[in-house]
Amino acid sequence: MSLPTYTFNSGIPNAGNNPSSDQPIMLSNNQATQSIMEVDHVGFNSEGSGYHQQVRMQAYDSIPLTAPPTTIASFGGLYCHSAGSVGSDSETNLWYSPDASGNPYQLTRTITGNFDTFGQNIAYGTPPGGFTQEGGWIFLSGGILMQYGFYGKSGASGSSGTIQFPVTFLNNPYSIQLSLYRNSGSQTITLNSGSPPSTSSFNFLASSSGSDGVYWTAIGV
Repeated sequence: MSLPTYTFNSGIPNAGNNPSSDQPIMLSNNQATQSIMEVDHVGFNSEGSGYHQQVRMQAYDSIPLTAPPTTIASFGGLYCHSAGSVGSDSETNLWYSPDASGNPYQLTRTITGNFDTFGQNIAYGTPPGGFTQEGGWIFLSGGILMQYGFYGKSGASGSSGTIQFPVTFLNNPYSIQLSLYRNSGSQTITLNSGSPPSTSSFNFLASSSGSDGVYWTAIGV
C-alpha cells in the first residue's frame, strides 16, 4: 500500500506577491490541510473535530534498536518496530523508550498465525477422543508469552496425559503450573519428570485415576 503525500507550500502568501497570484497555491495549501487533518482524525465541520479515530504509526525499521526515536530527558517515546522483535521479526510490535536512554522495551508480541487463540479460552488442537482441551495465550512485556488452559473429561480414567500448547514456544517454557480439578483434598498432580516439557506440549502425572481435569499455565518465549 502506498502512503499518501500532501504538498504544502510554506512560502505562501509572500509579502512581495500579488494576492491574486498566491490564491491558487493558498487554496491548495488549505485543501492539503483539510486532507491531512482527516487522516485518523474526525475532520473539519464534524462533531468531535480534531479527536483521534485511531492511531497508526509507521514502523521505524530503518532505525537500529540501539537508537530508537527518543532522545529527550523527561520524555518517553512510544513507537512501532518489527526488526528485533522477540519471536516475530516479520511482524510489527509496539515499543517504548524512556528519556534519553536509548533503551528499547518491547511491549507487545504479535503472532498472526495463532491470533484465533489470543486472549481466548476456546477449543484447540487434537486432544484424545472424548477429552476437552481449551485455552489461549496472551503476551507480557518483553515478548514473553503466557499460555493457559484446561484439559480433561468428567470421570476420566488414567492418571497421566499430554497437553498441547495453543502456541509453540520458541524455547522450552520457563515455568508450568498445574492445578488438579477434582473434589478430593488428597489428590496431587505434577509434571512428568520422565518426559520433560517441549516447545509444543508437556506431560503430567496425577496421584490417582479418576480426575476430572487439569488447569494449567505456562510462561516462556
